[in-house]
Amino acid sequence: MNPKILSSLIFCFFLGCSSIEFIPDQSYTVYHSRYAYRSWEEVEIRRDRPTRAFQIVGEMVIKNHEGGNLEEDKLRKELFERKLDGIWITNKSKQTVDGLGFETMDSRGHTTHTYEAKEQIPVWRGFCYRYKQ
Repeated sequence: MNPKILSSLIFCFFLGCSSIEFIPDQSYTVYHSRYAYRSWEEVEIRRDRPTRAFQIVGEMVIKNHEGGNLEEDKLRKELFERKLDGIWITNKSKQTVDGLGFETMDSRGHTTHTYEAKEQIPVWRGFCYRYKQ
């Protein structure tokens, strides 16, 4: 087996295969003087609109390549590092990605068999926010 493929499989097995992409607004800065949370466990993950006054500072896209549930601990740690108060999950959908492909050739270099598998992965989208003080 190719060493690059083997190393990526091992990496995905131990760390999980989810990716978190943060798209900041112009008003976002990492420095936030009034950030009150002391631990990542206090960060909110909401499925509905927050009741307190808040300011949206960016959008986050979470893709889980294992096809499972949302990894809330990993997401909370990411939000805590960016000094955000929480995320408001607005959308969950499925995205089609290329999963696996094999191609065999004869001795002249002509393709004899081709196999492609497509996968559906869950994708969550949400707005990252900070509460107004």
